[in-house]
Amino acid sequence: MVDPPPFFLTQQQFQDDDDILVMFLVRMIMFQRVEKQQYPRMDWEQHLALKDAVATFPRYYHMTVESFKKLVRILSPLVKRDEHRQACAGGPIPPEFVVAMGIRFLGGLAPKDAASEFGVSISAAHAKIKLFIQAVNKSFTIDVPHSSEELQRCAAEWNEKSGAFGVFCGCVGAIDGWLCCIHKPHVTNPVHYFSGHYQRYGMNVQAVVDANLRFTYIGTVGPGRMNDARAHNNCLELRQWINGLPAEHFTLGDNAHPLSQKLLVPFSGAQKHVETNRTHNFCLSQLRIRVEMAFGLLTTKWRIFRKSLTMQPDCVSSIVNAAARLHNFVVDNDTLAFSKDCWSTDHFHVKPIETGDTGV
Repeated sequence: MVDPPPFFLTQQQFQDDDDILVMFLVRMIMFQRVEKQQYPRMDWEQHLALKDAVATFPRYYHMTVESFKKLVRILSPLVKRDEHRQACAGGPIPPEFVVAMGIRFLGGLAPKDAASEFGVSISAAHAKIKLFIQAVNKSFTIDVPHSSEELQRCAAEWNEKSGAFGVFCGCVGAIDGWLCCIHKPHVTNPVHYFSGHYQRYGMNVQAVVDANLRFTYIGTVGPGRMNDARAHNNCLELRQWINGLPAEHFTLGDNAHPLSQKLLVPFSGAQKHVETNRTHNFCLSQLRIRVEMAFGLLTTKWRIFRKSLTMQPDCVSSIVNAAARLHNFVVDNDTLAFSKDCWSTDHFHVKPIETGDTGV
């Protein structure tokens, strides 16, 4: 039988009481409880006053202070945990910190950097960011217009943006697809997520926007290999809504979407060179470009989409939905003002096409 190691020898096997004392001290050192690391917690009021004083709060949090406080009030019931049940070295994490970390995460800040900035552990930062994403998706909804009043109001807003003298009166939405780039996913067939057009891994996102650049529908409907036509077919609820529109209403899309009486697309091929068809394409694109503008605002405000996401496809879908809902929240609560100079044609230097010139 193998003798036990000296660490487990009984008292009778020791020859001297000093050895017993030394071993007792060794046991205390080895089995003493390791205290939790203390993180210097940020003073939120001081942080808020500093950002507000130098007018940098919108730059960091992508909304005004008033909108941030309103968002905290909305999400507080879902992000505030029981203070007696939450064991944290620095105390319970307040809702302001949870919302701030979630917004900074969507703005492109890594969770470990958010943990360092707000004075929490890295594991707590990951958990609170996940909690924030879930709370946003539960608290806000994205719905297409259904009632006749909603459809008429939406069509009137689109008609105000159009320069076609009422030709496209009745438009209630613009549809387009977007590739949300991700790293190579750990799935059975990762090649399905590789887009040959963009030469990137990603997820196909289909969306509908209104005239005010608000998302009325958004869905991560397939892997990046799927084209917009197949992705559109996967959007069962969206197709049902489009096919169920009244006779006077319709939507707009690009040539990747199927043409129907409720979904208008530009002329393509040889037909696009006909003068009347060119005018039709110009006026249609004048409205359809607003879905491109909405995607541009989404990826500019939430700069996490400027790089490939490292999450799995299920998590990517939740993040995209939360970002779109926050996008609508900012559009509704903050004034979006564009300079008139942005619409001046002098900045584009586009040579007009002469009548009858097909460019061939």
